[in-house]
Amino acid sequence: MPRSQHVFDMNNKLTPVTELPIKNRTKKGRLIKIKYGTLICAAVVFCIFWNLIQLHWTIVQLDREIDFYLQEKQQLLSYQEQLQKDMEMVQSGEYIEKLAREQLGMVKPGENLVLTRNNSGDISN
Repeated sequence: MPRSQHVFDMNNKLTPVTELPIKNRTKKGRLIKIKYGTLICAAVVFCIFWNLIQLHWTIVQLDREIDFYLQEKQQLLSYQEQLQKDMEMVQSGEYIEKLAREQLGMVKPGENLVLTRNNSGDISN
């Protein structure tokens, strides 16, 4: 007899086995047992992961906002610089004199005003 079909007896005697033991299995297969601790741990890990994703998204949006406001700040600083140059020019006497001559037609004492006509290209004039 093959060795697998013998049972070891307490008296060191081998006796043949007539039938193999049958395990009680259902035909449906094994049932999956879910432990509540594992389920809770999985839920906690998922919540932490979800919060990390949300925090990353918030950081990305704030970085975009910072870039936008830095760009706007640069534009405003250049506009401020231009206004300061204009203010310095307006406060100078030369600019006021230039405006008085061009827009108001004023002259200094002893000067003669000379007006020129712009020709529009008409030959009939």
